[in-house]
Amino acid sequence: MYESGSFFMCFLWYYLLKIILLGIFMSKIKNTVQNLFVNSIRVLLNGFINVCYRVKKENLDVPKTGRLLLVGNHVSYLDAVLLSLKIKRTIRFIVYYKIYNNFLLNRFFKAIKAIPIAGYKEDKQVFSKAFDLIAEALENEEAVFIFPEGMITYNGEMNEFKSGIEHILKRTPAPVYPIAIKGLWGSYFSRKKNKPLFGKLFSKITLKGGKVIPADKADRKSLFNAVFQLAKN
Repeated sequence: MYESGSFFMCFLWYYLLKIILLGIFMSKIKNTVQNLFVNSIRVLLNGFINVCYRVKKENLDVPKTGRLLLVGNHVSYLDAVLLSLKIKRTIRFIVYYKIYNNFLLNRFFKAIKAIPIAGYKEDKQVFSKAFDLIAEALENEEAVFIFPEGMITYNGEMNEFKSGIEHILKRTPAPVYPIAIKGLWGSYFSRKKNKPLFGKLFSKITLKGGKVIPADKADRKSLFNAVFQLAKN
């Protein structure tokens, strides 16, 4: 009876170990496939941007480590893609939840760990969860990018920054790095009316970085002014 019990336990542990190892193996395969997918998309998008535009980086010295909140003007639908490809650091972008949930884009956004957000009146649950995820990312010393205007410009001019940026900094203080996107207004990906399909192709786009602003010096007004000056000069 004792020998039969021992055999059964060995048999059970063998299959349990087998299941665990199989799970680890499948997880690695899943991660590999996911990485291949993301890298393939990045290569395709980078190729498209390099063919269609001349991208210049000016003083774009993004800190490579430590918690960081990045802010920038919102000129077109291409902004987040462009920045994610040209900044040499993994960044978690905050994306409008309806775009995040698009069935063609959702897998990619999940793979790059983007954070979906909604207006408070649109979806309180998505709104609250977004700020929880932002705080968690900053506490984990990650970099998070937000467009504080909360919308793409309709006229090429910057809109005032919304209060969400101050809410983030109050909850999880972090240094802020301002960036200005110049040259995309009027392109097919902007909201300019009557824009031609191939308008502004092969034109120069500039990504201009500023100086890191300490958390205790950052508020809506100072951050708006920092990005505004970068965009105009």
